[in-house]
Amino acid sequence: MSARFNSKRGSSHFPTCWKIRVEAVVITTPTDSHQPLVLESLHAGKKVFCEKPIANDVKNVKLCYETAEKLGLPLFCAFNRFVSSSVLHDYIQ
Repeated sequence: MSARFNSKRGSSHFPTCWKIRVEAVVITTPTDSHQPLVLESLHAGKKVFCEKPIANDVKNVKLCYETAEKLGLPLFCAFNRFVSSSVLHDYIQ
């Protein structure tokens, strides 16, 4: 996929993404890492899609959305499997 779209795959060295031209990030990591990665991405000026949940408590979910709004960036949260072709196929049937 990364070769098809001329993109680089992230790793444990997340700040590497900021050294290349990245407009948006998709966060599908263990739940405990969602909030820090969302905030880091937003502060780096990136659009963010994060799988559910964005954070472990309501206070931190609000913090993420307030940060996105303050910075004028979209923050989208949903089940990441919903956009899978196999899930969409089953949903349409």
